[in-house]
Amino acid sequence: MSDAGLSLTNVNPESFENWLASIDRSPVTVKNIRRQALTILKAGMKPTAWLEFSSQLRPVKTPKKIPVAWSQEELQRLIQTAANLKGSFLRSECPARLYFTAWILVAYETGLRYGDQASLKASQLRGDRLFVIQSKTGNPIGKRLSLQCLELVLQLINLSPDGTIFSWAINEHNSRKR
Repeated sequence: MSDAGLSLTNVNPESFENWLASIDRSPVTVKNIRRQALTILKAGMKPTAWLEFSSQLRPVKTPKKIPVAWSQEELQRLIQTAANLKGSFLRSECPARLYFTAWILVAYETGLRYGDQASLKASQLRGDRLFVIQSKTGNPIGKRLSLQCLELVLQLINLSPDGTIFSWAINEHNSRKR
């Protein structure tokens, strides 16, 4: 900012945005530089001056990344690999092949975040539908499960001592290692 002649005493929204526009970097980098500069400005300004200044700024638009989904071939290869796993978890004696095959199918068919999927309970399954209130957004969703996925989930529920679908089988520490 100081290279552009901007300081706490002379900065205004227009000069700040002109400075950002002059930075020859990607939009994501400019957005990060903007965030850092605003943090410094906020620390140096009085609260009323900061509110007035920040309310006049426009956000830096960055392109959204398109998510990459597994192809059907990749999914089948992943499921086949999981189905061929040997052994079971020491603590719960849950077969690894059952756990990971069910995990992959539920993740693929529902699109749930890790934490939401890890905390699924049997009570959230009604027929062939899984109902979840997403922890991050608070949005309720209902997803229909395929017959193969439903059968695996029901097997896990039958083995579960506490009514959870996944969390009973493997502790949190080990769930990210295998």
